[in-house]
Amino acid sequence: MIRFFLRHPTSANLMMAIFMILGMMALPELRRETFVDFLPKRVSVTVAYPGATADEVDESVVQLVEDAISSVRYVREVRSESRDGLGIVTAEMEPDWDSSVFLNDIKTEVEAIDDLPEDAEKPVVRLLGQTKPVVSLAVTGPMEPSVLRAYSRRIRDEIRALPGVSQAQLSGFSDRQYQVMVSLPLLRQHGLTVGDVVRSVGSQNVDLPVGFIESSARKISLRVAERRRSKEALDSMVISEGPDGGRILLGDVADVLDDFEVEEDKILFDGERAAFIVVSKTDTEDSLRVLDEIKGYLKGKTPQLPPGVSISLTDDYTTIVRDRLDMLLKNGFQGFLLVFTTLFLFFNGRYSLWVAMGLPVSFLGALFLFPILGQTLNMVSMVALLMGLGLVMDDAIVISENIAKHLAMGKRPLDAAADGLKEVWTGVLSSFLTTAAVFVPLLTIQGQMGRVFQPIPVVLLSVLAVSLVEAFFILPHHLAHSKDRVGFTDKYREKVNLGMVYVRDRWVMRVVDRAVDNRYWTLGLTVFLLLGSLALVIGGVVKVQAFADMDGDVLEARITMPQGTSLSQTEMAVDFIVEASKSMDLSDMVTHRAVEYGIHRGLDERGSHVATVKVNLIPADKRGFTVDQLVDSWSSAVGQIPGVLSLTFAEPTLGPQGRAIEIRLKGADLGRLKDASIDLRRWLEGIRGVRDLDDDMKPGRPEIVLKPLPGVLAMGLPSGEIARQVRRAFYGEVVDSFQVGAEGFEVNVKLSDKDVEDVRSLMDLPVALPGGADAPLGSLVSLEYERPWSRIHRLNGVKTVTVVGDVNTALGNTADILTYMRQIYLPEFERKYPDLSMTLDGEAGEMGETQASMKRALLLGVLGIFVLLCFQFRSYIEPLVVLLAIPFAFIGVISGALIMNIPLSMPGIMGFVSLAGVVVNNSILLVEFIRMGMEQGLSVVQAAKGASGDRFRAIFLTTMTTVAGMVPLMFERNLQAQVLIPLAVSVVFGLIGATLLVLVVLPSLYAIMDDRGWVRPIEK
Repeated sequence: MIRFFLRHPTSANLMMAIFMILGMMALPELRRETFVDFLPKRVSVTVAYPGATADEVDESVVQLVEDAISSVRYVREVRSESRDGLGIVTAEMEPDWDSSVFLNDIKTEVEAIDDLPEDAEKPVVRLLGQTKPVVSLAVTGPMEPSVLRAYSRRIRDEIRALPGVSQAQLSGFSDRQYQVMVSLPLLRQHGLTVGDVVRSVGSQNVDLPVGFIESSARKISLRVAERRRSKEALDSMVISEGPDGGRILLGDVADVLDDFEVEEDKILFDGERAAFIVVSKTDTEDSLRVLDEIKGYLKGKTPQLPPGVSISLTDDYTTIVRDRLDMLLKNGFQGFLLVFTTLFLFFNGRYSLWVAMGLPVSFLGALFLFPILGQTLNMVSMVALLMGLGLVMDDAIVISENIAKHLAMGKRPLDAAADGLKEVWTGVLSSFLTTAAVFVPLLTIQGQMGRVFQPIPVVLLSVLAVSLVEAFFILPHHLAHSKDRVGFTDKYREKVNLGMVYVRDRWVMRVVDRAVDNRYWTLGLTVFLLLGSLALVIGGVVKVQAFADMDGDVLEARITMPQGTSLSQTEMAVDFIVEASKSMDLSDMVTHRAVEYGIHRGLDERGSHVATVKVNLIPADKRGFTVDQLVDSWSSAVGQIPGVLSLTFAEPTLGPQGRAIEIRLKGADLGRLKDASIDLRRWLEGIRGVRDLDDDMKPGRPEIVLKPLPGVLAMGLPSGEIARQVRRAFYGEVVDSFQVGAEGFEVNVKLSDKDVEDVRSLMDLPVALPGGADAPLGSLVSLEYERPWSRIHRLNGVKTVTVVGDVNTALGNTADILTYMRQIYLPEFERKYPDLSMTLDGEAGEMGETQASMKRALLLGVLGIFVLLCFQFRSYIEPLVVLLAIPFAFIGVISGALIMNIPLSMPGIMGFVSLAGVVVNNSILLVEFIRMGMEQGLSVVQAAKGASGDRFRAIFLTTMTTVAGMVPLMFERNLQAQVLIPLAVSVVFGLIGATLLVLVVLPSLYAIMDDRGWVRPIEK
């Protein structure tokens, strides 16, 4: 097969062309994103229970739903949240199961619930995480909010019609509602009750088909059409008519207001009322293509906008994607130049070109496989390609070096290529298999961070598989037909090679000779270095961090006021925060400011007492400062705001590591849980670097509980009837809903605000009695004052409170803080709260899960390498010497983190684990050469010393090409690269450390094995 490709004039070029054409055809269709979808699949069950407290929702709704879905297969975790009027139960699916089956199973169980409260609405079951935000469009203009909403709906519909854009949602407004505000004095004047108005409006406001008139000739539909669809029509509705013909119109006893259902559901953009059109993408769409469609639409739409109306792009998440991918593309090009330059120093131009051609062939071949394997162009897959720059060269350098050696013997080019490849093909294949033995188990890494890094083994296995084919069938053909050129470059290259020989003979061999001669000292020093590296981590000199901070282009200030705070009071606090963002030191870096009232984005809490202030920033690579610095500047400008429960600053999206601090407290007593969360927060506030602490358990609105007095039931007035009448008066009752074009409307009847403004009006409320009389509510009930919790959380059925916070990495380290907390605070917590338990989630939880699966993957990889080497070396001892290259790499990884002054993060650990299959390759070849020297009659010591010299050039080249591919990223100063620099540092320093120690220590270990009689004798 090899000789066929060597002799055939077109086969090798055709194969190369096929790989490249397939890759270039696939490239335009690849999706681009920052990370793969790392969030687990979750299904939410949402049940609205209007007017109910969090306690009532928890007992009457949430626990029923939890019980129903507990029997569903593949449920990993169930979280629930009960809040005023709403219950949400979220089930997380075990990895690698069918989400559609999971969704249908939960739907089936939820639909079987038959004992939900009568007033509870139908449960809504949906699969979460199906879309990701791309960009938002802020529509502003000098018009009434209702007109702005209608105009923005048309813009949204036009955007949805764009090719490639399937998801666009309008926000900034609640549903339209005709609010029938009934006057209590006017009702009394006409002898009516709120219930009379409700029944009259509900029964008369109809549009209903009632049958047909059918004859042999035709069929005519019958309809009662009396639905009132405007304020004027509702005002003129007759709600009562006397026998004398006297009429009472709705407008006689009520004011009809055309307004939005929820007052606080609004957005301000740069100080103006705005509609936000949030454009998202599905998992099959490319965010950058979606943005291009939006920009093209705005280019044509802007000249057509009415005077004063503007549409601005904001919350652009694609800028980060484009900037990060462009940065990695630049690093990749620089790495390719460095790799080619390294090759050019040792081979002539044409020879170097054919060796380097393995890169585009392998990469394009792998890119063709991306859609088949479900891969996208993201930060991690691009870094995997950067790692592949050097790894692809390993096989090519080994083969080309050996072919060059046979050419130097005077053989014909075809014979030299065939003999050179035949001599090393088993070693090259073994190197691929050992590398694959490590990468394949990495596919099983768990956790959100594990899913982020899964593209690394997939991409590298794809690249290396294609490069193996290229190295066996394409490269030898080109080298066999490559003609040497004579000239200045050859003379220059000869000097480089002489310099390499000088370094090898004068430095490397001297060190190796001394190391082997003093092999036990060498072993002891190596063990000392390994233990010292571990001590640097354990002792905290080299910090441990889940993920380096990744700065985005949006920062949020999230404000929480006490429950029951009016919108006007919240607006005053928000205005102060917005003004602080204008006066802070770094205010010139802000492009837009937006305020979302009625929602706390961090805790997903809603109401007039919460709001989120967002600032859009110039791109990170142009700012020259970190988000942490901006937070410090903004928070300093804000200071303390009276009446604010909490104010936290955060980016709107979290990386796969989650929150820096996320601690769950579990127990049965909500009061005890709240006390414990306050204690924990106070303790954490004293730790340097900890900021923005908050918890998800807040007091609810003050509550008045109505208790029927003795004897009320005997009057024929059950508690339920009292509740219905009071609810109609204070909460209102929706009596109709209809569409006007694309706009949905509801008609809600309730007492006017001035009639329900205090406790006295509550006590004076007339309650209709059986028989037609009425009595003031105060004569029927007693009042009790309470303040329930605004939200109740459960995790797998157990009540929980979660304490969250962030860490300024310039002042503190999350791992150190949590370790210190476990050592100092946890014992005190367990003594004080024996009935509660504490678990770590967020960064610590994710890191623990991913680290555990990484350890398993590494052990499986090492086991796989050991089995392969046992077959190759026919020994159980010699493979152990080869595997020692892995701890050698760890020494380099820790040294790199110390030298570069960066923490040991999960990307760095992933880089080390990925190196395990790479660093052993040099060890394999070194042991092979030791065995070859022994076959030639040398002693083990002589063969061990000579092998390092014989393999020095090849090992140096393979190491330098891999290092050259990663060096540009390692020295990248762009803030967007900070998360990936630890991976590059681990690869570069780990490979350099392993290479140096393999050349020096492995021969010494082999000599020690010979001292012990563990070396397998050469078979004659």
